[in-house]
Amino acid sequence: MIAGGPLFVTQLYVAGDPRNAEDFLYRRLPAERRHLVTVPFEATDGGQAELAARFDIVLGAAPAG
Repeated sequence: MIAGGPLFVTQLYVAGDPRNAEDFLYRRLPAERRHLVTVPFEATDGGQAELAARFDIVLGAAPAG
């Protein structure tokens, strides 16, 4: 537990990584939903082979209206 709440664990996959095709969990996801856990990493402006990605995590959604 962290700060009195349950531990939260998630996983993301790097877009284009050939190891995704071998990953047990990734293969179990329907192909049309894999984009939800697949993130493109892009070079930063730093020029030192640094990569950055944005991964939005939604823990819940309020009902509309």
